[in-house]
Parts: sequence; structure tokens; C-alpha cells
Amino acid sequence: MLLATVWMAAVVLLQFEPLNDVDIYWQVRLGQLMLNQGHLVTADSFTFTHAGSVVPCVGWLAQIIFAGLYNLGSWRAVQIVHVVLFAGAFWVAGRSAVDGASRERCGIGLFSLLFALFLGFIAGGSNSMVRPQSFGIFCFAVLLYVVQSDWRFRSKVLLLVPLLLLWQNTHPSVLIGGGAVAAMAGAHWLSRFRGSRLATPWGLTGIVVLIALAQFATPMGWHILETSATNVRVARDLLGVSEWLPPWDASVRGAMVGFALAAAITLGLLIRLRFRVRLEDAALCVALTVLSLSAARFVLFWAVAMVPVWSRWIEQSKPDGIFTWRGDLPVGRIRSALLAGFGLPLALVLPTLLQGGVADEFALGAGMTRLREVVPQGRIYNYREWGGPLILAGHPNWQVAIDGRLYLFGEDDWHAYHEAALGRISPDELVRRYDVDAFFLHPSYHHRLIAQLRESGTWREVHADDYCVIFSPANLAGG
Repeated sequence: MLLATVWMAAVVLLQFEPLNDVDIYWQVRLGQLMLNQGHLVTADSFTFTHAGSVVPCVGWLAQIIFAGLYNLGSWRAVQIVHVVLFAGAFWVAGRSAVDGASRERCGIGLFSLLFALFLGFIAGGSNSMVRPQSFGIFCFAVLLYVVQSDWRFRSKVLLLVPLLLLWQNTHPSVLIGGGAVAAMAGAHWLSRFRGSRLATPWGLTGIVVLIALAQFATPMGWHILETSATNVRVARDLLGVSEWLPPWDASVRGAMVGFALAAAITLGLLIRLRFRVRLEDAALCVALTVLSLSAARFVLFWAVAMVPVWSRWIEQSKPDGIFTWRGDLPVGRIRSALLAGFGLPLALVLPTLLQGGVADEFALGAGMTRLREVVPQGRIYNYREWGGPLILAGHPNWQVAIDGRLYLFGEDDWHAYHEAALGRISPDELVRRYDVDAFFLHPSYHHRLIAQLRESGTWREVHADDYCVIFSPANLAGG
């Protein structure tokens, strides 16, 4: 009852977050193409710079699912499934804490469980934007729940095989789960070598191998490693994408306040317990903390994995006699039925009643309407982040220069992109190279290129706001 109530509250609150990840736009459009064509898209049609190039099938299943939802109920349908999965990951983590305490007959108090969930939400909340990662984080939570359960190994494998296939083909991050399970397996092996009476962890070790094999269970096979490596290198080294930077970097520091607070409390709990904690919990904590310190995007996985661990550590640390409310209160069938029959539908429709449509953090609608008036079809030289919205709104009539598929573009592409923004490549040269029909730029990032276009005499500024500046040929009729 408690966990279900927390889950529904999170579902309601998360639906008020605006769309703030521009990649979801081209992912939906790619999914629509796959639904329309009846097969995977393997050649690029979104850009004029790489038209016809081979496109890696990364996250294809999530793209199809999101496209189907978008076709059924626009962004609200996409958002609902996303928040159900995102909040559901924390529900599964909380359930793991309660069931684990029940198996060990030690009990988890209501205060400890709620405090652990609070830490998880404030640490992982900065990664709650609508994106395929919601599939990954939910599957990660289920993986840890299954691994830590007392089910038979055969039953675990029967569930994990489809789970891992779903995970890797919606969000290719199963190796994060492999690292977490490997840390737990290593702790069990170490305990065994120290003379513990724990059973030899062959099952855990076998699951690690299963996860490693699942890494290649996509249409890309072994090539997934190359694509992933390219994506990381471009995002971190060439573009400095914030989610790939360490959490103390200035560009993400503000969003990582919750993580810093949760990490400080974690250290405080370890000191209070004088590091007398289960080796498995310590290994999981260390492995995912190291991963999170390498890139901010992994903090969400850390936040989910730590909920059962925090629950145990908080319960051990708090003084006896305070905050003793029970965490596993009995709930009657009538209350459960009322919660499922009225609470869940209300959680799903209340944000729509109060908010209407899903808010969009990037107000590009006016700009794209104007672009459609002056250049209904053609090649659009664009700001990278605006590639996704342009693709969803205008493909196939519009082709963009660049978008969020970082693995598709080479170093020469990124070098030319940056040089143009700095004003080192003239508009005339860009037109000569790409036969550009319009420019759809960012006011600050492209301010030097915008100044050149304004001075050129051959381009006319047809729209400008806080989000985009648009130029069309000066001799173009209309507008």
C-alpha cells in the first residue's frame, strides 16, 4: 500500500515535467518510419550530410514503442508510459528492500524505507526526462530484484532472458547491470574464500555471463561496441555533453546537488556503522559510485540500486525507540481495490485535467511554423539540438544538417559544425558545400554565423526569438 501510494504520487508529479530531451523527437520519427515500412531503418534519410549512410539500429524497440504511443495519444501517451516505468523502478527497489528484510527476518521500518526512497528520488530526479532510459532503469531494478531473490536459478534465468533482450533493444545499457551483479558476485566469492558458510555463487556468476552475452543480442551484434564507443567519445570529448561529464563538472553541478547530498548521507551512514555492513551491499555501493563519478548519466542507476541498501543502513543506524513505525502494514482488500480502481486512473488523468497537453521546454513551434511558410521543403542548416524537433515536424520535406545521433557523424563533421558556429566558415562556403535552403540557428551558439548572415545581403532574417533565428534566401518569394 505504501509503495503503491508513493509510486502513484511520483507518476503524478513527473507528468508535470516538460519535454526537455530533444533526442526523443527524432526517435519517435524513426519509430514511425519503422512502423510504416515494416522493417528496421538501416539507411539515413534525415540528414543531407549523410543521406543514404548506414544507420546503427540503437534502441530500435523503444523507438517503435514510443512511436506507437505517439500515434495513439501524442506526447501525453509517451510521457505516461515513461513515468510509469521511471517511478516503477523505484517501486521495485522499495519492494526489494521490504522483501529482503522479510527473508532475513530483520524488518524495515516505515521511516527507513521512506527516507531511502527520498534519497533515491532526489539523486535520480535530474535524469527523469522522457527518453528510452526509462526502459533501462526499470529493467535494471527488476534485474537486481530477481538476482537478490531466493528463487531457483532456473526461474531466474527464465525471467532474465526476455528481460535482458527487452532492455538491450530499448536502451543498450545491460552492461551496467552486469557490473552491479559482478560486484555482488565478487563479494560472495570473497566471503566464500574467507570461510563463510554462504553457498558458492555459481548462479550469480552465471547471470553475469548471461548479461555479458545479452550485450550483443541486438541487430547490430558485435558492432554495438564500436557504436557505443563512438557515442561516448563524441559526447564526452568532442561536444562535452553534460550527462557524460563527471557530476562535479560546472555544467552539471547544479543538477547533481541531490546526488551530492545522497552521497554525503551514504558516507555518514557508513561511518556511523563503522563500515560494519554486508560485503555485498558495500561492493554494490562502491561499484556504482565509481560508475556515477565517471559520468553523471549513471547516477540514476546508482539511485535505484541504493534504495534497498539505504533502507538497511538507515534501519541499523537510527537510535532504538525513535521512528519505529512499521513499514509492512496490513491493508484490507477493500482499500487495495479502491487504490487500484480510483487512485491509479486519477494519477494518470489528473495532470492532463490540470495541465492539458504536455509542456515543451523548447518553444520552437513559432519558428517551425514560420520556416514551413517560407521554406516548405529543402535542406535546413541547423543547430544540432534542434535537429530532432525539425525531423519530427518536417521529415521527409525537410532534411537537416546534423542531429542527436552522435555516432553517425565523424570528427570532420563536428569540426566543420564548430568552425561554422565560430564564424570561420562563411555562409557562402556552407551553401557551396551543402546547397543549403535555410538556416535554423541558436541565437547564442551561432551568434557569429548569424552576424555574417545578416551582413551577407543574400540571406533574409525571417524569424527570431529566444530559441531560434531563421534565415531564408533574400530572393525567395513570400515571407
